[in-house]
Amino acid sequence: MTLSISKIIQLKPSFKQAFLVAITLLFITACRKDDIDVIPEPEDEEEVVEEEDPGCEGVFEEVITYFDGGAFESGPYLAAYPGSWWTYSNEDSLYCELGHTHIKNLTSRNFETCEEYYNYTEVTVPQIIGNYTRNSGEGYIYADSILVDIEGETVIAQQISTEVGSQWYEFIDNTHAYENPWYTFYPEREVIEHYDSLELPNGNWFYDVLEISQVLRYDGKDGEWLTGYYHLFYANEIGLIWEKNIFVPSYDRHLEDYYIAPH
Repeated sequence: MTLSISKIIQLKPSFKQAFLVAITLLFITACRKDDIDVIPEPEDEEEVVEEEDPGCEGVFEEVITYFDGGAFESGPYLAAYPGSWWTYSNEDSLYCELGHTHIKNLTSRNFETCEEYYNYTEVTVPQIIGNYTRNSGEGYIYADSILVDIEGETVIAQQISTEVGSQWYEFIDNTHAYENPWYTFYPEREVIEHYDSLELPNGNWFYDVLEISQVLRYDGKDGEWLTGYYHLFYANEIGLIWEKNIFVPSYDRHLEDYYIAPH
């Protein structure tokens, strides 16, 4: 319902004053609204992103120092003499030749320049070609050990000890298993017995024989477990004569024939 000016004048003074106050407030509000609408909104400040130092991220440039290491011979229980050969009951056939390889050792890392420093020693050693033993790598024989490459470095993996009861790890390799956290792989050896003579399953006799156990062990998040267990028999000046697989006997192999080259 709209009030005319004449009717507004006829209102009681109290109502008249209230009405005029309301009209005045509406007028002021309308004027201020126009001012508010034109006030610019503050611009968003640009977010400053600090770039992180990516680091080397595991990628290093190799800086290699070369050395001439000379020649190395086999120990008598591995009997890796170039020109020798061995055949086994499972049809494995091995032979030995003169090999040339290197021993590569990491000496330091520079995380600012992303450089890795290695000593790279060229060596001449006997090499056994074929499936010699577990973890034998490419079969480079270094006295009583085998040279094994692990993540770009050379590990001298001991194979033989003549002391009954002695124990050692061939090497310890930290690596990643599927989606699990890190586990550790332990190829462990122990000298069990030293025989004056020993008969193989085929009736052949050998003398001065070492019996060495080899356990392939994993230690990880879910506990410890074995993946292989063998007894290895080495005859002096003959080499590996018998490999007994304790877990899977059908995988056994023993020496059928051999030739040891003059040395």
